[in-house]
Amino acid sequence: RVGVASEYEDRVARIMERDSIGREEAIAVIGDRDRAREYHFKRFFRLDNPEDVRQFHFYINTSAVGLEYAAGVVIRAVEGLASGDLCAGAPVRT
Repeated sequence: RVGVASEYEDRVARIMERDSIGREEAIAVIGDRDRAREYHFKRFFRLDNPEDVRQFHFYINTSAVGLEYAAGVVIRAVEGLASGDLCAGAPVRT
């Protein structure tokens, strides 16, 4: 599992731009999504806090790195997990 986070104002701005909506509607979208994510984590994973970083293989902050870079990191991580290169104790390749 990959956790993805960003600053609240960055989330608002991204949704406003992507969906061509106003600030208040974007804030409502974020609230709806956050509640849906919380429900999903409780129901399917029995976890009370979807923001708890201990449940993820890694966590990436898209306010600190660009979306394309973040997507590339996730793709490389999935490839590494699939090949066994990212397993605990695996040697680091340079």
